[in-house]
Amino acid sequence: MLVRSMSLACFVVVGGAACLQAQDHDKGWFKYFSGEWTRETTITTQADGNTTEMKESIEWTGRVLAGGMAQSHRGKNSEGVESIGLMRWDGFLGKLCEYGNDSQGISWTIVWDKVDDSMLEGKLTGMGPLGKGEGMAVIKRTGQDSYRTDWTFKMAGGGMMTGVELNKRK
Repeated sequence: MLVRSMSLACFVVVGGAACLQAQDHDKGWFKYFSGEWTRETTITTQADGNTTEMKESIEWTGRVLAGGMAQSHRGKNSEGVESIGLMRWDGFLGKLCEYGNDSQGISWTIVWDKVDDSMLEGKLTGMGPLGKGEGMAVIKRTGQDSYRTDWTFKMAGGGMMTGVELNKRK
């Protein structure tokens, strides 16, 4: 019985340490994303044999929440479309997750599988005007006050979207 208790105690301590280490990376990203930002986005859509490119500018604000365990971001693009998102540590999954919506009905979820001090990489799922889909997103820090996001999104009904987002702190 004592051996089982010690094993369980070791599992809790070691598992808890790994969990806290992962959360430390997340907290660093939450702090990094805080403040006022501008984003220049280029979205390329390939569907039904046509390729279109759209550019937009977004101003957004990030805030650390829940004692450093989450971060919210809220913004508006150059056409007045509002968006809001929440990044948070998901203790059940043991991963950093992001959930968002915009005022045109687009929604997304990203489960960040790879997290370190300079990069986030994860699976992107979502729903938009062209239907449901999934893909990948990668965020890389390009400076103390800048980062780049690259994403791909394969639509369930056919077609592909790619995006490049250049973010700079105001």
